[in-house]
Amino acid sequence: MKVLMLTNQYPTSARPQTNPAVLHQERGLRSLGVDVEVLHVDRASRGRSAYAGLIPALLSRWRRGGYDLLHVQFGGFEALAGALVARDRAVLTFHGTDLHGGGAPSPVRLAPRISVSCSRMAALLAGGVIVVSPTLLPFLQPSVRRRAQVIPTGVDYDLFQPQPIEAARAELGLDPSGSVVLFSDVSGSSLGKATVKRRDLALAAVDRARERDSSTRLLVLSQQPYWRVPLYLNAANCLLVTSDAEGSPNIVKEALAVNLPVVSVDVGDVALRCHGVPNCQIVPRDPELLAQAVLRAFAMGRALGGRDLKRDEISIEHVCGALVSYYHTVLLRPACRGSNES
Repeated sequence: MKVLMLTNQYPTSARPQTNPAVLHQERGLRSLGVDVEVLHVDRASRGRSAYAGLIPALLSRWRRGGYDLLHVQFGGFEALAGALVARDRAVLTFHGTDLHGGGAPSPVRLAPRISVSCSRMAALLAGGVIVVSPTLLPFLQPSVRRRAQVIPTGVDYDLFQPQPIEAARAELGLDPSGSVVLFSDVSGSSLGKATVKRRDLALAAVDRARERDSSTRLLVLSQQPYWRVPLYLNAANCLLVTSDAEGSPNIVKEALAVNLPVVSVDVGDVALRCHGVPNCQIVPRDPELLAQAVLRAFAMGRALGGRDLKRDEISIEHVCGALVSYYHTVLLRPACRGSNES
């Protein structure tokens, strides 16, 4: 099987901090014998101009490439372009903000609203639709929802392995003592600013926890190369998630893979991913209750973590196996068979 993967999020030497989910899927699919080529639309560097001429360029690549499927990772205009080009042989994966827009509707949030509209149009045209979390299904039209598949992004278990907290802190140059709460926010905005990740709520919770454990401090993970993320996870005592909106946050699954305790509000698929893991807690959006959960996480430690419990759900091998199965499902649909035979 030959697949062209179109994405606007892919780590490069210039931007190694970019979400590595697509990179991990590419490698995982290749290990299963799928011939994968990646077409990267570098929106991070070029802005919206990266989409100029995308449809004719994609159409030319598609026609001459001999591909079985076009898999578009992330929605918006690129999803619509992919669906227009490949139609029944387009598979779209939606990750969160490309369907829900990242927050409440607002007249000034025109770009997210356009992106969501493109995603919804694309979903009607495409042969296959994937969402990374069941919480995203309500954002799809009913006719699309009935045929959509839930497949989360996966974790590279070779990269995300538990290691001693002392070694991780030493490599990062952190104080070896004290209790560290890890908070992930790729936006890089100021610590107290209220974004969709809700750093303000995380800071308030850590301040409350510090009143009872003076060694507690917040460590913000932002704009780091993906291969350094395991160091931050292993250097922390727990992960704190306070977001207003998520799809299937990679950082939670990565925390599970290294046995790090997780304290999170009920957002995206976090409750599903953490279900049955003793050192994970789902907590209301209240600074005091979050602080109490953080202190409990310090006491729990990593002995009751999710690495082995969740391997069959979140490992890249499992996820890519599900992807290949879904690819075959799409290719066997009557409309897709007809397009292959034409």
